[in-house]
Amino acid sequence: MTQPLPAVQEERHRQECPCHKSEYSLPRGDCEENLGNVVPAHPRSKPMAFAKRTFWVGFTLFFMAVLFLGIFPPSTPRVFLNHRRAVEGIRELNRAEYNYAARHPEEGFACNLSDLAEQRSEPQSSVSLVDRVLASGTKSSYHFEIRCSQGGSQGATDYTITARPVELGTTGKYAFCTNQTGEIWYSENVLTTDCLTTHKPIERKYK
Repeated sequence: MTQPLPAVQEERHRQECPCHKSEYSLPRGDCEENLGNVVPAHPRSKPMAFAKRTFWVGFTLFFMAVLFLGIFPPSTPRVFLNHRRAVEGIRELNRAEYNYAARHPEEGFACNLSDLAEQRSEPQSSVSLVDRVLASGTKSSYHFEIRCSQGGSQGATDYTITARPVELGTTGKYAFCTNQTGEIWYSENVLTTDCLTTHKPIERKYK
């Protein structure tokens, strides 16, 4: 058991023993027994510990963000929307073709996108034709094209419409196509010729 110290020694003990400083809370007995093991805290230890914790938290959040973007790249929803809009554009062109042929029986179907845009400005026009953006040939990051065989004096009796992405893999993964039947198909290899040959129906999510 520790013997009491005289008053002078007690005061000196309080000044020299680090256990009595504000950073420590050891009882006097424990202090005397463990005095050799006490290491005074460095005045910068707390800020350094906080900085270290902040670094690891930031690093963890950064790693999780990179992992999330690797699994769910931001281009995924954009590509899906472009697919939907390309299919909607083809539907709009199909309707416009039949409206155009009904108004111009001597010409038949329109063989140029610009013909469908010009139709909109006619005073007697009450049908839904394409907007000028679609008529320009590029909309929603897809290129659109109309082709038809010449029907001689009867005009064009058939047509094909194709849509392919402006940048393969970035703005779209499929090619879409249709003809005068109104059916819409797609090709996974983004070849419009393959789309018109295989006639693979579009998936339900695009209908």
